[in-house]
Amino acid sequence: MKETEKAYIAGIIDGEGCIYISVSKCKSQRAVSITYHLGLRISNNNVSMLNWVLEKIGFGSIYHYPRKRGIDNTHELYWSAKQASKILQLVYKYIVSKKDQADIAIKFQDFKNSNHWGRYNPISDEDSQYMSIQKQSLMDIHKNKT
Repeated sequence: MKETEKAYIAGIIDGEGCIYISVSKCKSQRAVSITYHLGLRISNNNVSMLNWVLEKIGFGSIYHYPRKRGIDNTHELYWSAKQASKILQLVYKYIVSKKDQADIAIKFQDFKNSNHWGRYNPISDEDSQYMSIQKQSLMDIHKNKT
């Protein structure tokens, strides 16, 4: 990918993107497990622009949302976890307004990648607290920018 294309994609992420960490809880017979997920999405009503980004990146999913309450059809290009981190790293040097969010997101995903939680190796309270703090840090940045 050309540097100008990376810069253009970074600008789209800065203007139309959302970097976030979501949390989900799953109850089983034995316990309640909490999982944190990194996400990156670009929302826009110009699907051809999203298709161009998808073509340049080479992976991701586009979702279509129909017109609601006077708002035009919306389309969303979405990446999760390792894919989201990979894209942020690819365009990082060109990100301007969401640089602090990208920093948190990349560190968060690196932390997740370095651990091996699973059915027989549950996430520790300390690790869960760290991820919760990162999620809150992103939420605080979102609140302060709006």
